[in-house]
Amino acid sequence: MRSYYCSSCATDIKRGTLWNGTAYNGIFRKDHESKISGLHPSRAYYKFRRTWVSQEEYHEFDQLYKYISSKRGRNDVKAREKYFFICDECVPKVDQAYEENKRLAEEDAKRVAEEEKAIEKRTKIESYKKAGIPEGIVNLWVEDEISKTDMLKLLSIFKDSLKDYTHLVVKVAKSEHVPLFSDDENVDQWAAKLQNYVNQIGFDWVTLFIEQKLDAKDIPFIEELRENPEFLPLELAIIEKNVTVEEASHLYFECGFSEHPAPLQEVLDGADWVAVAVKHGFYQL
Repeated sequence: MRSYYCSSCATDIKRGTLWNGTAYNGIFRKDHESKISGLHPSRAYYKFRRTWVSQEEYHEFDQLYKYISSKRGRNDVKAREKYFFICDECVPKVDQAYEENKRLAEEDAKRVAEEEKAIEKRTKIESYKKAGIPEGIVNLWVEDEISKTDMLKLLSIFKDSLKDYTHLVVKVAKSEHVPLFSDDENVDQWAAKLQNYVNQIGFDWVTLFIEQKLDAKDIPFIEELRENPEFLPLELAIIEKNVTVEEASHLYFECGFSEHPAPLQEVLDGADWVAVAVKHGFYQL
């Protein structure tokens, strides 16, 4: 941002000495109040409006300012604000330029802050990895998916097993909504639940639940399948995504296959379940 010298205002350069003996150079409009009332310029020049302009409009002001600043021996922004004024006719276009310059300055400040933050993170990556935090978890912090505090909390919760949970943590952190967890749960809460789910049904099943956005209400069904080796084909069919959990649950609970695991393979191979059930005598027409 820069103060603006408006050539249409026909400014004058005033030189003099203040009450304390300090020499000054001031810039005033020719119709300045001090010309009319005799008011001392050192007090009068604050009464005129100051504003900003774009780079394109700066050249006239710059030449005049360099002359004044060379006399005063200073070249700072505040000095520029103090000595240059704008007439009312020029206000609209200059105000527009001010808003644009303000926007650009804010964008520059945001960019610089982001760059500084990125540099800080890059310097810390290796130290966190050496402390036992897997690269996948560190990358979540670098990408602003989790905070540094949450990253360290994950290390505190999982400790040395964090490397085993990394793929699950990454999936949860990058997902907008995971039905296994409430949206308002903090990292301590959902990480503890994640451990419990893995203890219940294993990593493969928890991975499937997260990927397919399944609810925790389906976990008891999966536990029942895992406890009965006869239903291993159905379990594998779900994991390999040949059938959904909903379809498998329907076959198991509503179609009678919970009591007849052997014929289930025919259905998994593509046979009509009603025909298979009729053939094996557990479906009444």
